[in-house]
Amino acid sequence: MKRLLLFLLFFAPFYNNLFAQSDSIYQACIKKADSLYYNKEFLKSAETFSAAFMYNNDRGLVRDRYNAACSWALSNNKDSAFYQLYRIAEKGNFKDYLNLSSDKDLQSLHEDERWKILVEKVKSNLEKNNRKR
Repeated sequence: MKRLLLFLLFFAPFYNNLFAQSDSIYQACIKKADSLYYNKEFLKSAETFSAAFMYNNDRGLVRDRYNAACSWALSNNKDSAFYQLYRIAEKGNFKDYLNLSSDKDLQSLHEDERWKILVEKVKSNLEKNNRKR
């Protein structure tokens, strides 16, 4: 037990440093991806969002995954766009139905059969959230 405690005390500062480094890489990638999006370099933006998630152990904020989905949709990669949107709907409890349904960046996805299923999931998330209030 004493060894474990000494081990944890010795490596705790390094663990925090590694976590902070990972977070700063994530934030730098997100900033770059946003910049690429605004410069209409949608494929590069989408790829940079994906790199951010990779550096962050496949974790990402809901807003960042939503923005990644927009970039993927605008670069005509529907599969990757749907992957990001389904991920936030299922794991992130995404419930912003109004934004999802009116976002012009996602217009290319509306004719896909997966769109209706996604919209229903997001509506369900919204309804569940409203019932909790």
